[in-house]
Amino acid sequence: MDLTITNILISAGIIIVLFSLLREVNCWYWKINERIEIQRQTNCLLEKLLNEKNIKTSSNDIKITKEDLEKSDVNNPEVLQELIKKYTRNKE
Repeated sequence: MDLTITNILISAGIIIVLFSLLREVNCWYWKINERIEIQRQTNCLLEKLLNEKNIKTSSNDIKITKEDLEKSDVNNPEVLQELIKKYTRNKE
């Protein structure tokens, strides 16, 4: 089989179409779209929590250290409460 430009372009086109189709199946299978939606809901809930606690969220008010990032676990409410207490004490 000769590798001509048309064969290469047709092969590339088929590969791109297959990738596009299989990407959707892959996203559905691994529930990536659901994970993104759940992350958005988590962000909204965290913003509500911050607003209820009257915590300022401007970048000048809160300085997050490397240690805070290393020990932070979004799935652990105790760690989140500890961080909120730490930053509210600094504001008062």
